[in-house]
Amino acid sequence: PAGLADEDAYLAYLTNGQWHRYTIMRLPETRDGALDGALRVWVDGYLVVDRQHLGTYAAETNDVILAGTFNGGSSVNQTEYYDSVVMWR
Repeated sequence: PAGLADEDAYLAYLTNGQWHRYTIMRLPETRDGALDGALRVWVDGYLVVDRQHLGTYAAETNDVILAGTFNGGSSVNQTEYYDSVVMWR
């Protein structure tokens, strides 16, 4: 949506009870320690995370873990649903 200038503003826009489409791209480093990897995240087609020159390790991605709670958990009960998960190279 127009007017959302950074990833914090966009992530705050997400609404409970609505489906959202996440697309995540991890570009591995050319070799470990090269710091030429990247991570990009789109939510509903909008690029919200674009990190370049990262240490992402040179190894290929072999699995994806869908973690729902970070920073020690939540003080309230939460539910998350995943649908149509696809991984490609």
